[in-house]
Amino acid sequence: MGVSTTRNPELAAEFADRAARSGNGQNILPLLHRANRPAQIDLTGHETNHQIAATVAQAWEDGYDAVLIRNFTSPSSTIGQVTAAQPRNQGHESYGGHDSRSFNGAAAAQPR
Repeated sequence: MGVSTTRNPELAAEFADRAARSGNGQNILPLLHRANRPAQIDLTGHETNHQIAATVAQAWEDGYDAVLIRNFTSPSSTIGQVTAAQPRNQGHESYGGHDSRSFNGAAAAQPR
């Protein structure tokens, strides 16, 4: 389903810790990502993970390349924004020499 990012360090750490406990390791990277056709989802707090995933999948089918998910609530009740980016439009590490004027900053929690 791509890469999920957040500007909220607590939220990134929570998901990295969950990945580490599942045996997948953890890796939080500063990164920049660019979206050519972003979408936005405003959650009410009553959506299931399945419903959120289905909405993001529909956005991919509709041609969007990134989805900002606002008011996302983590399993530990941390509320924040999460951006899901399609695999072909994944972010680049912020120290990779890319022109940061055309990117949105975020921190990614992803398995190693």
